[in-house]
Amino acid sequence: MDTSQILYYDILAKYGKANKSLYEHLHANKYELIRIKKAATKHTAGIALSDIKYKSLRDNPSDCIFGCSVDDNVKNMLLTTKAINTETIPLLANEVINVKQITSVSNVYDSHGDVHLPNMWNKTIKENKNIMFLDSHLLDFEHIIADGADLRVYTKTVSWYDLGYNVKGNTEVLIMDADVKYNRNPTMFRQYANNWVKYGSIGMNYTKVELAINSKDYKEEYAVWEKYYDTIINKAELDDVGVFWAVKEAKAIEGSAIPIPSNTYTYLESMTSVSNKSDDATKAELLDAIKTIFNH
Repeated sequence: MDTSQILYYDILAKYGKANKSLYEHLHANKYELIRIKKAATKHTAGIALSDIKYKSLRDNPSDCIFGCSVDDNVKNMLLTTKAINTETIPLLANEVINVKQITSVSNVYDSHGDVHLPNMWNKTIKENKNIMFLDSHLLDFEHIIADGADLRVYTKTVSWYDLGYNVKGNTEVLIMDADVKYNRNPTMFRQYANNWVKYGSIGMNYTKVELAINSKDYKEEYAVWEKYYDTIINKAELDDVGVFWAVKEAKAIEGSAIPIPSNTYTYLESMTSVSNKSDDATKAELLDAIKTIFNH
């Protein structure tokens, strides 16, 4: 957990949820709490949301996530393959896998008490050309998955249905479009090749954030609640607490592949093999490549 998340849980534990004492404390200390949030780097920590009924498109390999494309045969094979077999041999022999990892979604109340808003990434994508794609937010050479020319960072507006949820409306997702190279990070190459990576997360600094309170006693904070409430999809959890932080802008430091997300919507969008082998590669070369991957 980061500093702001620990503080958020401590406040809820002390003052309870959706009550006058909580609202009064947050209102009185709003600017100090925003200062603390801006000083912290947000990483994924917490449990998955429970009030949205999840319909996994992976349960039906014939379905195409975000529409069909020329890569669907490879993608659907990857989404249904749990371990090495004869079908995965050609993939594992390649040196590069392209992945499009969702690392943030808008309009969801998460375990930090935040709701990411559409367009919050516009400024950082335009200005920050040093964003990295990491393994579990670990910023060292060993855990870099992709950066520079091997990484494209962008947002995309999609429907909740396209994400596999029976909910009306759209969300904005932040995508790490990465070329995962075996010679750069063999561990994460194997993880993706075996379909063991499901979720993504973003390492970020808050730059513009507002407090929302579900009480007309607090005019400014209630206006924020009214402005964004209808766009938030997990209203049951939100109503239970009665407050949230509306994140209007943030600086992206890195995106990460992770095992446990702040919310369950940041999963892998697609994955494609990118061959660096010639068409006349022999069976022996394929087997040698596999041995190299699994012996390191």
